[in-house]
Amino acid sequence: MALTLALDIGGTKIAWGLIDDDTPRTVIARGRIPSQPAGGTTADQLEVAVTEALASPVLAVAGDVASTPATSSTRENKIARVGVAAAGVIDPNTATVTRAGATMPGWEGTDIAARIRRHIDAPVFAHNDVRVWAFGEYTLCWRDEYPHSRLLYASLGTGVGGAFVTNDDLAAGNRGTAGEISELYCPHYGSGVARCEDVASGPGLVATYHEAISEREADPALPSTVTDLLDLERQGDSLATDVLDQNLHGFGQMLGTLAMGLDLDAIILGGGVSGLGELITRRIREGVRSHLAYSVRPCDIRDSALREGPLVAAAVYARARHKLS
Repeated sequence: MALTLALDIGGTKIAWGLIDDDTPRTVIARGRIPSQPAGGTTADQLEVAVTEALASPVLAVAGDVASTPATSSTRENKIARVGVAAAGVIDPNTATVTRAGATMPGWEGTDIAARIRRHIDAPVFAHNDVRVWAFGEYTLCWRDEYPHSRLLYASLGTGVGGAFVTNDDLAAGNRGTAGEISELYCPHYGSGVARCEDVASGPGLVATYHEAISEREADPALPSTVTDLLDLERQGDSLATDVLDQNLHGFGQMLGTLAMGLDLDAIILGGGVSGLGELITRRIREGVRSHLAYSVRPCDIRDSALREGPLVAAAVYARARHKLS
């Protein structure tokens, strides 16, 4: 059978999976390793992950493995392509990391395709992790409902990311950043505006609460996650409520502005913070709708429906790009 080797590369882990073309929602073999072990680099760990995947029992070897290199051409269950969803700004034309944040030192400049092809002779298709997720989710979950439409994917998690889908494909650009929203500004608790990533990401929400309560109490007990913030709100903490209300509403206002300016048909909310449920997404939806008062046809606001995760999305992305190559 024809398989896709899918890789999900983040700041803490690299996950790999094998997906059969005939069952595109099912990962038939998987593994994960740290992306930044002590003394190691993410680029080196990428090669370790590929080597580990190639040793999977799913890939039954034909012939004498002792004298045959472990490439895709020697496998009965052949790896037809490799799909990569990676943190950072990725040039999809070259599968190269053109920009990476401080949380992934040494990742910037990595030639992802070259690293992978040291171990397997197969085409490599790579893009930013949120862009890959957006393409996979649209293809598997939303294309029938929104054909030839304009959708914005907004991901809230450890960071904030976005992707723009139009005419059944990711919006193209010369720098691989189309749909990126982390550097846009939105209102937040108190007054003023700040980067969306500093306002609506998990660390951003927690940091806003820390800053606000530190002005009130000398030695406060501080939450460390958004789940902690939600627990405080349930216990009657009015500051937790105010921070969540104002930051998430402000993020929604920014999305509403984009919905008007880009004439969006739908906004899809995903990521770990959005996945915490209605107490998060309700506030974002209210912010969006507050900026859509003059829209003749409302923009839909939907929750992510792709439950199989980034490995499945990476395989969907790679299969589609392989057909075009």
